[in-house]
Amino acid sequence: MFSNTSFETTRMVKGIFKLLLCRLEGFLNSVFTLMNVPLRSPTYTFISKCSKTVRS
Repeated sequence: MFSNTSFETTRMVKGIFKLLLCRLEGFLNSVFTLMNVPLRSPTYTFISKCSKTVRS
């Protein structure tokens, strides 16, 4: 559904900026759009579910 790159980028940015998941999704979509990068941020529910199965 989402690329590994977008998921890993999302987790990295969350760790750096300490944003809530719902705000992180919008922030990254804006950054990707401004940079003209063809990625979409995973939804906050997807990030939450997958982060529980991934070790930091």
